[in-house]
Amino acid sequence: MAGRELVVITHPGGLRSSIEPLTEPVAVGTVVGAGDLVGLLAAAPSHCSEPCAHWGVRDGERYIDPLALTGDAGPIVLLPGA
Repeated sequence: MAGRELVVITHPGGLRSSIEPLTEPVAVGTVVGAGDLVGLLAAAPSHCSEPCAHWGVRDGERYIDPLALTGDAGPIVLLPGA
């Protein structure tokens, strides 16, 4: 996507999450679960002044607000890779 590596996760029920830009993304077809490492945040910013992650969710071809799926989970925290 736009020259950046990304991971797309297909969830039960058909939703698809995308996270980018990443380095060392998991291989296509890898089954992941909650808390699994799917890649490392790319260190070089592409358009933001600091490294940033972009999370999108699609239901079919329609993008939906990913924060609506977190319920009362509190703030989202992206942890650095080990």
